[in-house]
Amino acid sequence: YEPAYVARRKQVGEKILKLKDGRQLSYFTEGDPADPAVLCLHSLGLCKYQWLFPKPVPGVFLIAVDRQGHGNSSPYPPGLVRQFRDDLHEFVELLDALHVDKVHVTGCSMGGCWAIMVAAALGERVSACAPLCALSDPWNPSVTTAEQRKSLCPQGVTALLSLGDFGCNCKGGLMRWIMGMSFKSYPDKSKDPGFESIYNTERVRAIYKV
Repeated sequence: YEPAYVARRKQVGEKILKLKDGRQLSYFTEGDPADPAVLCLHSLGLCKYQWLFPKPVPGVFLIAVDRQGHGNSSPYPPGLVRQFRDDLHEFVELLDALHVDKVHVTGCSMGGCWAIMVAAALGERVSACAPLCALSDPWNPSVTTAEQRKSLCPQGVTALLSLGDFGCNCKGGLMRWIMGMSFKSYPDKSKDPGFESIYNTERVRAIYKV
C-alpha cells in the first residue's frame, strides 16, 4: 500500500459498536461531530475505507461503516437470507450511539441501494440522500411498463443475456445479481427454495423487447 494511505488509515483508526443482537459493527469517523454528519456506505466486496480520502473533508462529520460480512463487522449466520430492510436497525443504533439526530447519507453501488433504503426508512432524520451508481427497483408496482423499458438500454440487456442460462439461472450468477437481487426483493423462500429462478431470459426479453 502507498505509505500515505497507510498513514491515513492509522490516523482515522477503527471503532466497534456492539449491536443489541450481539453482533458488532465496524466503522470510523472523521471530523467535528458539530458539523453536518454524512453516513457513507461502501460497495459490495469493499469496506469502510472506500470512503477514506487523502485529506479530511472540511466541514463534514464523516461516518463510514463496514456492512455485515465486510471488514470487521460480524458476518451473517450461515444460510441466513437477509433483505435490505432487515438490517436498518443497525444504522439507527449507530446514529443513536454517535448522538446524530440528522444525517446526510451516500453510498456507491450496493452502498447506494442501502443509502436509498436508509433515506426511505428514516424519513425526516435524513437531510439528503446521494446514491452513486446505485441500482433501482423498476419492478416496483408503481413503475409502469414504459418506465421499466427505459430502466436499461437494449444494448446492455442484450450483452447481459449473452451470459446465457448460467448467468441468468445459476446460483450467484452475474445475471441474477444485476437483473434479480438488485431489482426486486427475494421471492418467498417456500415458493423458490433454490432461489435459482428469480428471472429467466424469456421474461427479460419480453419486457425489454430485445
